[in-house]
Amino acid sequence: MRYIKTILPMVCIAFVALFFAGCTLSAPQIQLNGYVISWASVDRANSYEVNVDGISFTTNDTEVNLIQYLQKGNITSVRVKALTGSYFYSASNFSNSVSLSKGTNKLSTPLNLAVDVEGNRYNFTWDAVENAEHYCLRLIDNVGVEQYLYADTNSFDATGKISSSGEISLSVFAYADNSMTYAPSEYSESVVFCNSVLLATPTNTKLTATNQGYLYTWDAVKDAASYNVSILNGETLSTETNSVFINKTQLNGAVLFVSVQAVSANPLMSQNSAYSNMDSYYSSANKNDYLGKYYTFGSTKFDLIADSKSELDAIIHFTLYYRINNLEYYVNYNGFNVNDTIDALDSYNEIKYINFIAYPNVNSAGRYKLTVTKYLHPNYPDKVATGDIVVTQNEYVQPTSFTNNPRSIVSAKFKIDERTETMMVYSSDQLYYAIQKGCKPVFPNEDCPAKDAYDQAKLILCQIIDDSMSDYQKVLAIFDWLTYTVKYDYNGLELVDTLGIGDTAEINRYRCFYIEGVLFDGGQAVCDGIGKTFALLCGIEGIDCYKVSGWGNGGGHAWNKVKLDLNNDGVGEWYAVDSTWADLVDTSVNKYEEILSHSFFLVTDAEMIATTHIEEDPKTDVANTVFDYYEATKYDGVNSLNIDTRLELENLCRYMLETNTRSMEFKTILNYGVVSTASTYLLGDNYFIEYNYSGTYILYRVN
Repeated sequence: MRYIKTILPMVCIAFVALFFAGCTLSAPQIQLNGYVISWASVDRANSYEVNVDGISFTTNDTEVNLIQYLQKGNITSVRVKALTGSYFYSASNFSNSVSLSKGTNKLSTPLNLAVDVEGNRYNFTWDAVENAEHYCLRLIDNVGVEQYLYADTNSFDATGKISSSGEISLSVFAYADNSMTYAPSEYSESVVFCNSVLLATPTNTKLTATNQGYLYTWDAVKDAASYNVSILNGETLSTETNSVFINKTQLNGAVLFVSVQAVSANPLMSQNSAYSNMDSYYSSANKNDYLGKYYTFGSTKFDLIADSKSELDAIIHFTLYYRINNLEYYVNYNGFNVNDTIDALDSYNEIKYINFIAYPNVNSAGRYKLTVTKYLHPNYPDKVATGDIVVTQNEYVQPTSFTNNPRSIVSAKFKIDERTETMMVYSSDQLYYAIQKGCKPVFPNEDCPAKDAYDQAKLILCQIIDDSMSDYQKVLAIFDWLTYTVKYDYNGLELVDTLGIGDTAEINRYRCFYIEGVLFDGGQAVCDGIGKTFALLCGIEGIDCYKVSGWGNGGGHAWNKVKLDLNNDGVGEWYAVDSTWADLVDTSVNKYEEILSHSFFLVTDAEMIATTHIEEDPKTDVANTVFDYYEATKYDGVNSLNIDTRLELENLCRYMLETNTRSMEFKTILNYGVVSTASTYLLGDNYFIEYNYSGTYILYRVN
């Protein structure tokens, strides 16, 4: 009978297939608009075959730009048929045919093609061609695969649009809509660049015990030359195969924690992967074997026997921080119940984008196992948001707080290096968290993504801060660098609306939510990436600072709290800082132009609440010490940036003229009309005025 159960469905399928035999998809009805053919989607089609003069290719789209084919010569026939993967339908017939001819006047070939690479962002530029209305870019990778991109101007932001990795040859030609008059130009001279991508993170890791130790295996990674295997006790092993044997003598404690990284053979072609999630193995189920085997998480020292609720929290947070898939532990205190573990999971919210699906199990009396079935954030963010929104920074209002004596990265000393407490760090989220906790980061090896971010952060600090500066001056320089350098990623913000807040795993792959967006992608980030970077930079300089998560104007938002001793009483006070909202944004000319402002620099919680900032989980670190940046800053060494009278405003304007100052930000109780009249009278029409709702103004000259 068991064979009947197998055969009967096959007979049914065959019968249905015969019933539908001869059912053919409808042929597409193609239309030609300029050089683009398009057609309505065909019911039950999953792709389309496009045939250009006998050469076919397959596409999932319902339109194709034919300009690259026309560039080679006149096109006599273009046809399209609908394809299907269904058992019950067959491909359509070919559509009607269209042809295209080139004009007689060939456009000039584009010159001076260049590639500008900044982190993960690529921008192509070339000289504009007279009478050209469009351009076609051809990319050819090192195995000959071609990709075409299209531009309407003589520049193209290729960020996130390059499909190949490694060495790529780029060329461009010009074309116009009037095909009867203008023929496409020849291809420009080629420019070669490298699109170095991250190797895939090793998957299917497995840790198996043997008599002498542990065998750690994983799936081989394409293009990996070798692998780094990191043991959480600080040792890193190297292997050229996708397995390694770990001797028991290499372990420090009853539990082995291990992860693996794929290593690139050629950094120009690819970069080392992120480290995998961490696996663990238990040498014994005996609780006594866990005694005296200590681990650290921040400043907390613990073993895997929870003698209190706080120690249980440390165990759970340790698991999530290191992305451990399974962790066994003991509970040894009165009053424990399963809700304690749930509370510990819920309380781990300091890294906003560490989301997970986890559940605890009881293995035996007092012995528990926490299983994380899925981490909803990546080992390494790999996507850059793209879109139509272009943000620029007003170049006429620049920071004045940076040092005139930059430090050498070779000899620079940082406060974080003096810390004795350490934390192993694999990712940028772990990096900012460790430093936020005042711990010196330790890396499994020199060439890992977190170490790259750490080195870049130190390089920036060397450029804007010197050792003679006070903590206040350092924080101001960090604030100014972030506010001026980072351009808010509105395209990243739109992702949340497009994908929906429920698609956490996909949203979290975008770098704008992380330090990488600030440090490596030309300063393209949203508030969370900005807040993390502010905490990172302050922490490296030894200044207490952390990221705050909450809401602003009803939407998710992040900002910072920083501790400074501004009254020199030996006791620091907490202040709120929002480097994201500080920028003024001018949209009056159909673009987003950010202008450096200090309206959210060292303010109180009350001032933040007044501007709709609500903390998600308020701590005891209340920012209630009033500080006024505008009063504290003396533009001429005597007079502050708090302007109360027209005379004070006129004095400020005269100072700008006498010192040839390009811009000045101030706060005033005067209304806009008075400010506009007085400044225009004294400074002339070359100065512009920007007004912030908080009562601050910026005057700046554009030439």
